[in-house]
Amino acid sequence: MCRMGYLYLYDSRSTDEKLLEQIRKLKRLGLNIEIIDTSKWDDKKKKEIYFNKLIPISVIKKKKLRGIVRSHKAGVIRLNSILLTDDDFFTGKELEMKIKQLERELENIKKEIRDRIEERIRQRINPETIFKFG
Repeated sequence: MCRMGYLYLYDSRSTDEKLLEQIRKLKRLGLNIEIIDTSKWDDKKKKEIYFNKLIPISVIKKKKLRGIVRSHKAGVIRLNSILLTDDDFFTGKELEMKIKQLERELENIKKEIRDRIEERIRQRINPETIFKFG
């Protein structure tokens, strides 16, 4: 995962399609996000993400993993609907709030770029400068 990028982990067998479509929309808007289906991953690969990424973040951020990513009794790791950054992860309601925040930020950036382009066009088409000779 690259710096300031996002990794979205989901399981195609049991994911919320609406949430996945929102993530895809963020990617289309230009967010640096890698979308990965974990349904075919073996336990070794899931444990690698769990122990190397999620546990260190959960300790630092004081975020709960049991019952969310790891089942209480069997210890099964479910990597479904998790947005992972270099220093944080988001699931459940927190994920929905993060998606809305990112959508707003990307829309604002898009609007700002559009406004700058329009301003540049207005500056170039200014009638006073078009007919001014030398």
